[in-house]
Order: sequence, then C-alpha cells, then structure tokens
Amino acid sequence: MPRSPEELKALPVAEVIREVGVSRATQIKGPAALLFTYRCSISCAHCLFACNPQVASGRMTVEDALEFLRQVHRLDRAVHIAGGEVFLFWSELAEVVEKAGKLGLAPHFIESNAFWAVNDAIVRERLMKLRDWGVLGMYFSADHYHQAYVPPGNFLRARAIAREIFDQRNVMATQAPPEHIHWLPILARDEKRFAEKVRVAPPTMLGSAAIQLAHLVPAHPVDSLPRCGWDKSAGQDCFAAFDPELMCEVHIDLYGNIQTNCGVILGNAKKVSVPDLFARGV
Repeated sequence: MPRSPEELKALPVAEVIREVGVSRATQIKGPAALLFTYRCSISCAHCLFACNPQVASGRMTVEDALEFLRQVHRLDRAVHIAGGEVFLFWSELAEVVEKAGKLGLAPHFIESNAFWAVNDAIVRERLMKLRDWGVLGMYFSADHYHQAYVPPGNFLRARAIAREIFDQRNVMATQAPPEHIHWLPILARDEKRFAEKVRVAPPTMLGSAAIQLAHLVPAHPVDSLPRCGWDKSAGQDCFAAFDPELMCEVHIDLYGNIQTNCGVILGNAKKVSVPDLFARGV
C-alpha cells in the first residue's frame, strides 16, 4: 500500500526519492539549492533574482560548491543546482558534479532553461554524464516568460531525452503537449494577452518582476497584500516563511549568502553553515 504524504515526509529524502521519484520528493521534502551563478542566457520578466546575460559572469568555485553541497545535503531536502543558467558554465558544472558524485554529494537534480539543447546529441551526452556522476533527475523551465527567448523545440527535446535517461518521475517539467509549448512564444509576444496572464496569475513581485511587471497588477495597501508565489505557509503569519520546517526553499548563492525564496539573506554559509544557522534559529 502506498505511503501517505505525511508518512513520506517523515522518511529521509533519499528514501522518498527511491519510492516516489525526484519530482514528488521535492514537493514533499522541499528543495534546497545552490545558485551557481546569477548570469543567465535570457532575461525573463518574472525572474526573482533579475538574472540576465548582462550580469557579471561570476560563478561558484569548485571548492565552495562542494562545501555548500555538503551543507544542504544535511537539511534532508531535495538538493539541486540552479542559477541563473548553470549550463552557461558547463565545464565548471561538470567538474563540480563529477567531484561531488565521488564524495557522495551529487545534487539530486539540475535546473535549466534548455537554451543549450540545440540537438539530440548534446542533450544525450550531457544528461548521461550527469546521470553517471550521480544526478537523479532534471528540472526544465517552460512558460510564457522563458519561451519569449528559448525555442520551444529546445525544451521539448530536453524533456523527452531527460525522461528517457532519468525516467519521467524524476523529470520536473510541464506536462503540456507540444502544441501548447509552441504556443507560448505567441503568448509572450501578445502584449494584451500577456498582461492578462500576469494579472490572473502574478509571479512573486521581486527582482525583474518588480521592475517589469508590477504595473500590470492592482495596487494593494501593505496590510492587505495578497499571498502568491511559492508560499507553503498560506494562512500563517510571515514568520512562518523563516521557519526551517516551513520555508518553501533555501538557497546558497555563489557569494555564500543563505537566503529564502523571497530573497531575504539569513546569513553566510562561509561563516556559519546552513544547518547550524537553522539549529540556532533565524
């Protein structure tokens, strides 16, 4: 008999992944990420961290990445490497993941916008290497923000090959059919429909969204702001977003900053490890 979400939540993340796959395990246990770089191949209007191609091309050192992976694996969450766009630094990412795999610290999955997925050969080669080094799955973004820049075919190619290599339950990506993915760039170019989409389903108004999209949504008094985005603590006060058990996601960026998914910096992992910070209270 399948376990309930509550029973799965009580298990170590590795066991949850074995039972239900990376995608469901990430929902149940919550994610923890290394923000390998703030540079991105594209300039999504909703990006929480205002990542774009003009951002300085800094990235995490191999030594820092291994230490930060060691820290986030202790949180019993689904661990991934994200950005920015990590595949801008494929050689450096590959070195980190290969060394992490040998130390038993491989991330559970890697996040990407699939800009690099220009042919089957390169996708298959890179994903098979990641799998052989211990990565268990992938996350590929696709929506009216990303497909303003990334060709639909890149996403569809990456999704299909990743499902083949990692199994569908270990690939986080929209289940939408190809015709919907091909429609997304059309939506992105239609100013009226794009604006309506933002109003109906607004992103979290931080980073690029606060600059580019805030004018499209209604204004609210500060004491009645609607809750939106990746908030797991709806119905609770804001302090719940800083509870280690309830916060949606925790990140360590290339500078060592420990932050929530709302961009609030809690400390620096080069000075105090994330587990120690959480243990003493944030």
